[in-house]
Amino acid sequence: MKLSLYKTVLLVAFSAFFLSGCSKPEFIDSKGKAVSLNDGTGRWTALNIWADWCDPCRDEIPELNALDKEGKIRIIGYDFDGSQDQELSNKISRMNIDFKVITDSPLATLEIKSPKALPATLLLNPDGILVDTLLGPQDRASISSKIQELQVKEG
Repeated sequence: MKLSLYKTVLLVAFSAFFLSGCSKPEFIDSKGKAVSLNDGTGRWTALNIWADWCDPCRDEIPELNALDKEGKIRIIGYDFDGSQDQELSNKISRMNIDFKVITDSPLATLEIKSPKALPATLLLNPDGILVDTLLGPQDRASISSKIQELQVKEG
């Protein structure tokens, strides 16, 4: 009986270890790739909610592209209008978005309501937890400085 209990405990522990790496990703991006709010690299994430009819949203895209390219802060986008498939791809192309754009709303996952203004930039710590929300157009300096401020607070 002891051996059987030991085998059962060992099997459960072994299964839990290997299945923990098989969890379903939180989101899929416009190219069909898995995206998690915690990318496992220790970076902060700026999750930008935009719309193609929003002038300030379009104006901030070059800054977000540059910030994402720098690699210190990960940028993820979401179309406020919830576009899918070819419609979403067309918007991404027209707006010259180079960062990942997720296809499903992050609002339920983050347990928040729709932003009151666009663009909205949700700042997530390296664990994928929402820490702050910035409303209105942002640039590299405003996002970077806000994250530095939040890092000190989390310190």
